[in-house]
Amino acid sequence: MQFTLALAMCPPERVLPLARAAEESGWDSVCFPDSVFYPEAVSGDYPFTADGKRFWADDSPFVDPFVGMPAVGAATERVGLYTNVMKTPLREPLLVGKSIGSIAALFPGRVSLGVGLSWIPEEFAWLGQEMKTRGKRLDEQIEIIRLVTQGGYVEYHGDHYDFDRLRMEPPAPAEHPIPIYVGGHSDAGIRRAARLGDGWIGAQASAEEIDQHIGRLRAALDAEGRAGEPFEIKATPIVPATVDDMAGLAKAGLTDVITVPWFFRPGDVNDLQHQLVTSTFEYLDLPLPADDDRSARAASLRSRAFVQARDREGWLGIFAEGAVVQDPVGVSMLDETGEGHHGRDGIGKFWDDVISQNPVRLDIVSSHAGGDEVANYITITTTFPDGSSMAGEMVAIYRVDEAGKVQSLRAFWEVDQLRFTPAPE
Repeated sequence: MQFTLALAMCPPERVLPLARAAEESGWDSVCFPDSVFYPEAVSGDYPFTADGKRFWADDSPFVDPFVGMPAVGAATERVGLYTNVMKTPLREPLLVGKSIGSIAALFPGRVSLGVGLSWIPEEFAWLGQEMKTRGKRLDEQIEIIRLVTQGGYVEYHGDHYDFDRLRMEPPAPAEHPIPIYVGGHSDAGIRRAARLGDGWIGAQASAEEIDQHIGRLRAALDAEGRAGEPFEIKATPIVPATVDDMAGLAKAGLTDVITVPWFFRPGDVNDLQHQLVTSTFEYLDLPLPADDDRSARAASLRSRAFVQARDREGWLGIFAEGAVVQDPVGVSMLDETGEGHHGRDGIGKFWDDVISQNPVRLDIVSSHAGGDEVANYITITTTFPDGSSMAGEMVAIYRVDEAGKVQSLRAFWEVDQLRFTPAPE
């Protein structure tokens, strides 16, 4: 499975730094959403929310994809570039073909085109395009874009577009034709993707919804006689960012996860440094220590393993007699005195009241040991029975005695930096 960083609603000055960070940290692609303008008064409903309201502010920046893609291409060396999705029926297909073909010629093998329909009536009216024919026009547009970007003289005579023999230079490289991914959750969109697309792009959806979409796609592909052909399936899954959840999506058939990671991590989502950090997260895959390893780091890894396994007795066994746990440090809803949880009885009660309630995942971002202590920078994700989750970051400092038993565990985190993700509908 691949991963795409969505440069959605991104201030122009951040596009290149984020794209470079994405490439450096191993992302497969970056993608650009499309919005020509946003009317002050909108007469249509957004199709991907329950209430029909858009989830972005009206002053959110949308860099034109045909400007952003070549800029990112020039600033990087490997990362793929595509639109997610371009509102193609707002545009003349020959002009779209010219732009995407030129970008593909400049950056061979890195360029794809995601196409879809606009939902805003004012966009069609003010750009001089007909909304009611947008689906049929998109069908023809896909055919035209393929024709004009393959090179040589071509002609097209359709119901909505008509031209005699012409050629467009430069074409896309013959060895790297431009994949076209078709967006849309409707039955018509699914059928269009199966009939004309190299893949499908979905909007934000739960794992269950993605599984349903994939089932519909497979049925449509089978109806088109394309069941055995390569076909990309891209979507923005609203699920916890865990290995198990990603593996489940891959098993279901999702080939590309599109995401904006800073929206799912605690901190200021509008801060550039936060965006850069969350785009480059790497987790340490530290093995469980040997039984005779009495270091503070070894104790911290045992603690992590027992918590994730929900093993109460194993976890309590890592602590020295008279140990203290402060999680978080200071006065909090989990520690009204701020003095911590003392001894086996106090620490055991903390386990019963807090840790045992819901599954917890702990990812170690970095680990720094010195003397009888270790400080681990950790992301923690708690999953609740209804499928909702809460994520945060913390620094956990462990101090051990000569026997390797934990004398103190001090966890630094802040309640107001936790980020809650609701359960899928």
